[in-house]
Amino acid sequence: MLGVPLLTIGSILLLTGDHFKPHTYYLIALIPALAIAAATGLSALEQRKPKAGRWLVGALPFLTVALLGYIYTQSAEDLERYGSVRAEVEKRVPPEELVVSDSGGSLGFSLHVIRRRGWGVASAQVEDSVFIAEAERFGARWVLPLQDGQFQLYSIDEWQQHLTP
Repeated sequence: MLGVPLLTIGSILLLTGDHFKPHTYYLIALIPALAIAAATGLSALEQRKPKAGRWLVGALPFLTVALLGYIYTQSAEDLERYGSVRAEVEKRVPPEELVVSDSGGSLGFSLHVIRRRGWGVASAQVEDSVFIAEAERFGARWVLPLQDGQFQLYSIDEWQQHLTP
């Protein structure tokens, strides 16, 4: 009985960890159901195997901290790629203007970090002149490509010139 709750909790944390990095508050709604499922499983385990149940109850806080540490360490590494571009975006890009940003592997996260609206897209789309022209038609004015592991800020006109051979 314990396997299902633990598998559920582990799966949710690992599978949604990348997507929910900046939005972990979405998991709040799941906490009551997960707590009941985990408690039911732990209770059943402790009744069947008292020593194993106590050991697992003692180990769960460490397992939880380890999983959360994994998720938030990755988030900190993602933030490092923005370097000084966040300050540059704050200075040059008005809040109402739209941005096309390389997602860096986590769709939407790049826009969350720079506090701007727009499109978080795959690297191939940032390098696609047809996509950039279409994004401009929809109102995009800035592009944030990922170059040499760091994000750079370009006006959409500068970026289109960069894409033209």
